[in-house]
Order: sequence, then C-alpha cells, then structure tokens
Amino acid sequence: MKEFDLKEVVLRFGYFRTKKNLSCREVSLRMGYSESWFYRVEAGKIDISLTTILKLCNVMEIQPSDLFYYDVNKVDEDKQINALIPHLTKEEKESICKLIKR
Repeated sequence: MKEFDLKEVVLRFGYFRTKKNLSCREVSLRMGYSESWFYRVEAGKIDISLTTILKLCNVMEIQPSDLFYYDVNKVDEDKQINALIPHLTKEEKESICKLIKR
C-alpha cells in the first residue's frame, strides 16, 4: 500500500481543479480567500487544516477519499465500476473475479 505525505495529497487539488474546469481565482473566491492563497496551497507552500481540506473538497465537488485514491486518473472510472457491483448477482461477481484473475 502506498504511503501518502499530506503535501502530496494537497497537491492533488490542482488535478481536480483542472479536471473540474475551475480557475484558481474561482476556487479562491468560493473559499473566501485570495487567489495567491490558493496558488500557495496548490504549490504545497502552506499548511492547511483538515477543515479547509474538507471545504476545498466541497467547492470542487469531490469526496475527500478522492484525494487519497492510489491513482487520481482512475477515480471516476473505478467509481462507476464500484457502483455496479452491488447490483450484480453472486454468479456475475464470481464470473468477473475469474475473468480478472486470468
């Protein structure tokens, strides 16, 4: 399992901000901070509290767990697959497991 440094996690905000088509200015305004503040956050130059991380997640419409996902490029793809799993029959799940293990 990969270990995470908090700064590495915070740096992922840039990825999600870009993916959501949000500018640093827009995120800053929604948060009530200056644009330079958010640039420093994204650059990992300032420490932020857990409360602020949760607010940023809310502004960017992501789950906090997305920041810790092993590969941020696969978050949405894997969420789609995970959403289907509860609706599968036991036999379908077993078939998928066999297919994946090949």
